[in-house]
Amino acid sequence: MQSLWLRVEQLDEQHGRIALFDLAFPPQGHKPIIANDFPLGKMREQGWTDREQQMAFAVGAQIGLFEDFGHELRSLLDASVLARWEEKRVAETRTYLEVVRPSDALRQGGTRLLADLPWEYLAQKKQGGAIYRYFADRQKPMLRVLTDGGSAPGPLPRQLNTIVITGEAIDWKVGGFPGDDAGAVLREFQRSEIFAHAELLQTPSLPALGAVFDRLNPEIVHFTGHGELSPTTGRPALKINTPGMGQAWWWDTAGIYQFFFDRVHKPRLVVLNACDSAQPSGSLYSLLEMLMTSGIPAVVAAQAPIQQAVTSELSQIFYQELLARKPVDVALMKARVQIGQRSSGAGWESRDWGLPVLSVSIPPEELFPEPTQQHDPIAVLHRCAVLKRFMRSDRLPAPFVGLGWADQRWKALEWLRTSNCLVIKGPHNGGKSWLVMRTLRDAIQIGHRVKYVEVCGGRTISVNYLDVLSAIVDADTTQVGSEVHAALDGDAFKEFVAERDANSSVERIMDAFERGLRQVTKEQELTIVLDEFQREAAAVETLPAKEFTTILLPLWIKIAQGSINNLRLIIALRQDLFEQYELARLPGEPIELQLFNQNDVPMLFQELCRFYRKPDLDTIRQVALIRIKNQPWDASEFRLWGQLVEKEVVP
Repeated sequence: MQSLWLRVEQLDEQHGRIALFDLAFPPQGHKPIIANDFPLGKMREQGWTDREQQMAFAVGAQIGLFEDFGHELRSLLDASVLARWEEKRVAETRTYLEVVRPSDALRQGGTRLLADLPWEYLAQKKQGGAIYRYFADRQKPMLRVLTDGGSAPGPLPRQLNTIVITGEAIDWKVGGFPGDDAGAVLREFQRSEIFAHAELLQTPSLPALGAVFDRLNPEIVHFTGHGELSPTTGRPALKINTPGMGQAWWWDTAGIYQFFFDRVHKPRLVVLNACDSAQPSGSLYSLLEMLMTSGIPAVVAAQAPIQQAVTSELSQIFYQELLARKPVDVALMKARVQIGQRSSGAGWESRDWGLPVLSVSIPPEELFPEPTQQHDPIAVLHRCAVLKRFMRSDRLPAPFVGLGWADQRWKALEWLRTSNCLVIKGPHNGGKSWLVMRTLRDAIQIGHRVKYVEVCGGRTISVNYLDVLSAIVDADTTQVGSEVHAALDGDAFKEFVAERDANSSVERIMDAFERGLRQVTKEQELTIVLDEFQREAAAVETLPAKEFTTILLPLWIKIAQGSINNLRLIIALRQDLFEQYELARLPGEPIELQLFNQNDVPMLFQELCRFYRKPDLDTIRQVALIRIKNQPWDASEFRLWGQLVEKEVVP
């Protein structure tokens, strides 16, 4: 994409200067294409002041107010420079707007500053009443820039981690802000096809926030809450009402700078869905500016109070586009257009569409670069009849794997990177297989070959150790189109098949099987999953515990200890079988799931509604509460209520 650079700076109280460059981030001394001074007298006129005061209120604005002010902003600047800019600004041209902060003397003198103007409303009135909004053009994106921000981050890691922080506790029964906004962010991460993980952190203390940050090393930090001046320091701050502390604490610009500046890992993007977070206070820097000064290369913040109803809509479109690998400026551009087009275009008459400010210190393409990989995991997942249910195109990819199981989901992700064996245990119909499938999707996205085995999924009533080994090697012919049920490399297991068919000793069969595993994992990592140790009709053991513990378990222990390179094992089963099969002998802590109880229903039900992009269906939710009474909710209930939400019907 071609780049142009507009630099606007305030020389003194009377004059400003605008210069046009033909490249992004022009080095010091680079000669502009054109540069001219312009007078600032218009900014001192009463009409200008009156319009600014009108724009300071979210409601009651006159029709065309923002269009008029945007046109006034344009007419303030030198016309000849703008004409050259328009001449060069063809389709697929990005414009960086750098509004230079003046000296401290000028900032502290009470002068109205160019840097504090809401440039996102920059507009041009055309004949016939048409209005052109520069910051809302998807073909010619325009964004702000701060050159003293962070440097370009390194390659994008395989796993995109995000922290969603709320300044107020979420009321899942009532809904509203900040739950709607936090839910919108989490939902888009849940729907995303890329390898992404997001965690919700409600009203944390600073030490708790630091601990989660250092564990996740997030690439994105999203804050939703209130921005205001700290009553103790007078600096711009984020207000966080932490339960148990007795009162709120304010994360002000000084504290934010210290938090991020001291850390080796810095997020690529911080989003502040909070009022006035891009607005400086007198001679003080804004939250946006302080974040960038601490080394963060891109920040989105609001330059005035923003309506709470708009925040979730902004987040939904922004993250939907960002997670579809659109540049961050294009993602925000589409969110602005979506807000403006609300109510048949009436949204353009409010200030909400122009409130979000995106400022970068690097080209947007360098923020989330395309990953380099030898295979296309998305194509593999779309081909798989089983795992594609967890992709964006499907109707219901396990909503409670998102909000409901943040800790368990994170442990599974950590396991993919650091361990060779993972055990997931819990009650019947407790959702073990949902978590397994979501983890397998992640495994494929980081390059693993996956083989999923339903231990008791065949037609025979009894299962022995040979059935399990054969199911690992052979294809499951009942699962047409599933890549995770496909056969492993037959050449690697020729010896095993021969020994099995010859009814050889257990030792010979197991040795041949192990050699086959070593052969098949030479070129690519393999994850084997043992699931469904019981049938739906009757939760009874069909694989004898003695065969498991004496024949199979020694091999699983070898795998868990890392004795076979590139091989990982997942075992998902009921708590009682965990004990009978003596799986406590495996290293590491298992992930333990519990059925959700009645107190979890408001949160999880609201997540179901969000996933289907429907309002909170209160009647169905009340019926759900009556249905479960005081009983835990299992996975089959989620499937049922997901269908009811989709159809908006009550049984």
